[in-house]
Amino acid sequence: MFLDTANYEEIEAALALGIFDGVTTNPTILLKEYRSRFDMMTLASQMGIPFLFVQVVGNRMEDMWEDYLLLLEQSDHMHGTSIGVKVPLHHEGIRFIKKVKQSDPQFPVLGTAIYTAEQAIIGSLAGCHYLSPYVNRMASNSLNPYVEIKRMRQFIDNQGLDVQILAASFHESQEVVQALEAGAHSATISYQMYQDLINNKLALLDIHTFNDHARQLPTGENV
Repeated sequence: MFLDTANYEEIEAALALGIFDGVTTNPTILLKEYRSRFDMMTLASQMGIPFLFVQVVGNRMEDMWEDYLLLLEQSDHMHGTSIGVKVPLHHEGIRFIKKVKQSDPQFPVLGTAIYTAEQAIIGSLAGCHYLSPYVNRMASNSLNPYVEIKRMRQFIDNQGLDVQILAASFHESQEVVQALEAGAHSATISYQMYQDLINNKLALLDIHTFNDHARQLPTGENV
């Protein structure tokens, strides 16, 4: 599972849990913290984030390639943090992925801005290691994200491809569970979404009751 944020406090709290494989970012997430991609890469190295996804920017493949080279140059100054790139899956993005694969076949590439199984299929054939369907955004645009994820997973499994579906864009915690049930290998979520997933209201009531009753137990327990 990945954490979708650029907030220092959220990353620090999440890293302490030991359940997140790394952090995913995009320009919109970074803008919320008014943090540049290069600053985020430096922060990731300082905080010991094991893996960081950074999105390449540019309208043309050539622009994205130049941006990619800048990111690689910046990554030379990082220690203890590996990086991968997020690439929007459209025609220019596929062209860019091909060039990356020719240069370094093992460099981690995440195909993003996915709304259909067709996009994911092309991305997986192009060499993406990860695919990020936008679950809530799909649902908000009258697309069934779980049907699309199921189609993506079926194609990946049938072809024996080494690519993982990393579902993204959630509004409710149940969407995360449904995406995983539909076939997503994992998810990238906000820290608030993690809180929503783990802090079940009924469970919190039970925990409160347990602790209250514990205070009422007879004294003299051997603890």
